[in-house]
Amino acid sequence: MGNVADAVDWVRGLVDISEDDDLSNAIRVKGYDVVALQFDNTSEGTAITFQGSRDGSTFATIKDGAGNSLTITKAASTAEVLLLLTKEIKGMHSIKVAFGTAQATADTEFWVGLRAVVDQG
Repeated sequence: MGNVADAVDWVRGLVDISEDDDLSNAIRVKGYDVVALQFDNTSEGTAITFQGSRDGSTFATIKDGAGNSLTITKAASTAEVLLLLTKEIKGMHSIKVAFGTAQATADTEFWVGLRAVVDQG
């Protein structure tokens, strides 16, 4: 550990309720593994799922090896940092974050933690 590849970069995501009340904008993650999410207390959703894209334009639900949607749970209207640990998202061009509960009162800004992929070859 201790090399540059272990550092986490953070990028902003947004659920704009005037556009879509339960799905974020597309977030480019090409060249990175998604390792964490940070939410402020305006986030009303509790069951978080993900859509992924290999090209940045066509998105599909990200599922685990058993065919279940990759899901993480958070408390509603609570500021939290969620580490994905064994649920890291790898190999995507872009992702969208979907909230199981629609954002009813305000746009929700959140942050996505990214770790640069290092070629081991």
